[in-house]
Amino acid sequence: MGTIICPTNHGRVKIAMQNHAETFPLVTLELPLHTPHFATLVRSETNRIVFTCPHGGLGRPLLSAPVWAMLCNGKKMGFAVSRAGPHEDASLMEMIRSVTTGAGLLPDKAGFGEHRYLRGQFVWTVGSSDSEACHLVDPSGCFGQELSLLFLRN
Repeated sequence: MGTIICPTNHGRVKIAMQNHAETFPLVTLELPLHTPHFATLVRSETNRIVFTCPHGGLGRPLLSAPVWAMLCNGKKMGFAVSRAGPHEDASLMEMIRSVTTGAGLLPDKAGFGEHRYLRGQFVWTVGSSDSEACHLVDPSGCFGQELSLLFLRN
């Protein structure tokens, strides 16, 4: 399961990946993009976001990297930062805990402003200890877009 969180106050977009809606995210990345820029980038039908990290930390899980170089549809975007532990997004994730698939607007209940979100099921594929991919599943077939997240250690 994955959630894209887009602040309406020009904050940075975040992506949270988790096993189930009720569990703490496996990884939460703060992207180097504000909501309007992210929305412009993902307007195409096929979107591929690639996150790469250096090969350091032998034996560490791939998703434990603190900083990721990010490319969106082949264009360098900057660096995404892993957000470990509880943070302001925890209250947002709690508000949508019962949502398995959908999109909406979350009210400002914790003083962080309103946030738009998109939550869906992802097929998770582990290629090796240095590569994993997540592909958004559109159960209705009407979303009309394809989103893939690739995590690579180089």
